Amino acid sequence: MIGCSSLGKAIGSVVALRIGVGCLRFGPIDALAERLPPAPSIIDPNGRLVDHVRRYGCVGLVVVLAIPFVPATADVYGFSVIRTNTPKFGFAVFLGTVFRLLAVVGAVGAILSIF
Repeated sequence: MIGCSSLGKAIGSVVALRIGVGCLRFGPIDALAERLPPAPSIIDPNGRLVDHVRRYGCVGLVVVLAIPFVPATADVYGFSVIRTNTPKFGFAVFLGTVFRLLAVVGAVGAILSIF
């Protein structure tokens, strides 16, 4: 179950990364983006998340994604900034999700064993 969930998360993240990169290269999107006012950025290009990404790479992604109960969306988006190769990115998302789910299962098991 953990493997299937992690595999689904990794595949979804890779697909989202590919779509995002593909949109950046799509001519009509570029033309439309030039005509519209800039949208506020979710991640500051000089911010802490991007600095963390550049410093620790995919190992940092695994560590950040392994933290239970923390939303993974911003982390995956932030790590897409480094434009790492897709298989490495997908594997990092997979491992981070496995560790996160194992930590949640361990925490829930510990709490239930008390009662």
